[in-house]
Amino acid sequence: MPLSIVDIDWLNKFSDKGDQLLSEYKQSLDKVETFNPIMHPLWSLMEPEKNLEHFPTLKGLLDGMPDDVFLSLVTFASITPGMIGMFHNEPYPRHLGFRRYHVVLQTEPTAQFEIEGEGMTTWEVGKVYEFENPETMHRIYYPEGKDERIVMLIDVFVEGKPTEEALKMTYDIANGFVGREG
Repeated sequence: MPLSIVDIDWLNKFSDKGDQLLSEYKQSLDKVETFNPIMHPLWSLMEPEKNLEHFPTLKGLLDGMPDDVFLSLVTFASITPGMIGMFHNEPYPRHLGFRRYHVVLQTEPTAQFEIEGEGMTTWEVGKVYEFENPETMHRIYYPEGKDERIVMLIDVFVEGKPTEEALKMTYDIANGFVGREG
């Protein structure tokens, strides 16, 4: 399955602090800009890196990341019940050490992740998942529920600092969702 639970010490620290991260996220909603990628009203993203003063727990975790792991992007992704996303993919450079992790902060069983050819899967709060093949067509499927599904996406290079070209590639791909400048 291309979405698998990982047990990596530095990432486990993020899941161990999940309640604090979720609390800081919710407390920041009236202070920090969120946006709807590709203008989808049920999908909201927030880039906390631009406002770390509202996220002391996250700042401490980012400061404590291993020296051989280079952060590309950290984003809170919130999905409101009723979302049936379009299939899409992101051709991130896994061959250059890029990895995408999902730290699950809040979810319910009706929030599912569909990966083409692999079927549906769900997330569990307190777990960290690696999305092993973001280039595979995938979508969020959350037709009904009562609470938002909130996941922290952490994009990193795990083999040390990436080249400027590799980093620009990830920024260009993410730009379609988060409006970043490379």
